[in-house]
Amino acid sequence: MLTVSRRWRILLRARRFSSAVDVDKSALRFVRIHGLPTGYNLSEIVTAARGGPILQVVPAENEVLLKFYSWTQAAACSKAPIKVESGEYRAELDKSGNGELIGADVVARLGGLQAHRTLQVHFPPGHKFMVPTNVEHWLTPTGPREFCRTFETKSGKAGANIAFLDEEDAFHFSRMRKGLTGFRRSTCSFASFFPKKMAHPRRVLITEVSTEDATDLAEEVEAISVNKTNLGESITYMGHAEDTMTVDFRYPYQAAHFYRRFPAHTRGLKLHITPLQTTDFPMSLAMNSGAGRTLQLHLESPPTIASLSRHFEEFGMFDPKIDESGRVLLRFYSIHNACKAVHRMVQGDHSLPPKYAGVLISFAVKESIQNTRPVPIGATIYGWKKPFSWMLSE
Repeated sequence: MLTVSRRWRILLRARRFSSAVDVDKSALRFVRIHGLPTGYNLSEIVTAARGGPILQVVPAENEVLLKFYSWTQAAACSKAPIKVESGEYRAELDKSGNGELIGADVVARLGGLQAHRTLQVHFPPGHKFMVPTNVEHWLTPTGPREFCRTFETKSGKAGANIAFLDEEDAFHFSRMRKGLTGFRRSTCSFASFFPKKMAHPRRVLITEVSTEDATDLAEEVEAISVNKTNLGESITYMGHAEDTMTVDFRYPYQAAHFYRRFPAHTRGLKLHITPLQTTDFPMSLAMNSGAGRTLQLHLESPPTIASLSRHFEEFGMFDPKIDESGRVLLRFYSIHNACKAVHRMVQGDHSLPPKYAGVLISFAVKESIQNTRPVPIGATIYGWKKPFSWMLSE
């Protein structure tokens, strides 16, 4: 196991990207590219824009509006001009969308499914000669696209990279393509162009923890780990097994910060830092956009802790809580499970009792990074039956 050396601390501080940011600035997710010539190449402009995955592209006659997931992306895009063959164009932060929130389900898809605007579709062998000339026609019923590029795999099968202008259209296509001509026997996945993961010291192990102290210790860890900037939450996983509490931080510098501040010696506990693969880029971006491990159920009257534990256990390990203000909270051990839970609930991919259909769910994060809006839980697509009486008890 590794300890944090002085050299590591210096390096991690140097890489730190956590200076305080004005809250109003965090709402600036839109970038407008001005002065484009008539008939400009949209894909060329979008490719040249910095900042990472774009939530939605809105083209106009002589300009393009880029709607990003997070203000950090918009800030990166607006720092430099867009340079393409036809010239150099200004990219400026656009305040027209200031305060426009993203649906919690969209951010959950980004973090839990790595969903974005671009998909890769593979067709069966018999489609090899049909795809290049017909795929655009097959896509007619779907949403507008930035591009559709066909290719041939090494095994001789046909495929296509499809970039929709809007993430919503890409997601709906991924779910409904089996009903479209030409796509019934296809396979589909979201294109992966994210950086490779490397191991960094971001996992902290707290040993000699008793079961009785685990809950209080978790609250203390949360308090020390609160990110005081607009960069999202710090912890991607926190769980307790036997005498060890595992805390995975989003970045190594956050693990180092916690290691320095946590008074382990006064509590009779021991701390260790171990390497762990870097946080997935889509998940890190989702956290910038307001995703977190804690979900809030917007219920008129709070249920019991016992009923919450029973009804939501299908989504993974979590601790239910009703805070002082009456908020109903589900704090998941893993942020991946929290994101997948939101996605499944909204899509109706669950076995929750009917009373939860239509209830709003959201990420419970601090206001300065609250970039998402609550979304309703969908009615179960499986039909709900009551096998045991205790499932409805409160």
